[in-house]
Amino acid sequence: MSFVKRWDVDDIQRQLNACSAQVYSSYNDGFTQWYCKQDLLRVKYQLDELLRTAPTFAGEQEFINELDQQLVWKRLNEKTN
Repeated sequence: MSFVKRWDVDDIQRQLNACSAQVYSSYNDGFTQWYCKQDLLRVKYQLDELLRTAPTFAGEQEFINELDQQLVWKRLNEKTN
């Protein structure tokens, strides 16, 4: 039995970024912004639960550390600009 990946991570990230843009858009009212933020929160909580129950794999901690380091650098760069 083979696994067929039926999603694209880059596309999912683009869609989440598009939703986030609606949260910050001054063209939207608070109701629309809040609805979009609710969608982001639903995704976050589902991902948190899926990851909490997923098994741990070799090299996973190194991958997580790399992602954490990228996030720290991004946040530091935001503060200096």
